[in-house]
Amino acid sequence: MAFCAILGKMKQKLKSFIIKYVTPACVYFTILTVFFYFLGEVISEDNRHLIPNFRMILLFLLFGFAFNAANKVFKNNKLSVALRVIIHYAICTAYLIIFMLSSLADISPSTSFTMFAVFTVIYFIIVGTILAVRTNINRRRNSKSEYKAIYDKTI
Repeated sequence: MAFCAILGKMKQKLKSFIIKYVTPACVYFTILTVFFYFLGEVISEDNRHLIPNFRMILLFLLFGFAFNAANKVFKNNKLSVALRVIIHYAICTAYLIIFMLSSLADISPSTSFTMFAVFTVIYFIIVGTILAVRTNINRRRNSKSEYKAIYDKTI
């Protein structure tokens, strides 16, 4: 009987792990893989190096897990917003550097810098938009809630 209880708890923890970590990572992996396949088909008719190979697909899968971990940090309300953004950006940038270094194509320094600059601009546009929307939603939510004084003002 105790074995069944332990097995049930392990099954529940595994299910929770899959829902929290594996499923979002697989979604990011799928989106990235489909996007790069589409990009490779559209951009390169004769030159097929943009179409992901097995090595790139494995890197996409690792990116899914890294990006999911970065998003878990980004959603952690115990940290300040600035620290969450810095950690999220650092994880994403580190993965971009790993991806560029492990790429089979020779990437020139100017191309690397351009990719890094474009990534940074797009990153901060997206994060800025997300933070602005969240702030607006929280402001509306707080303005609709009734104010309740914590301290008694009568002395």
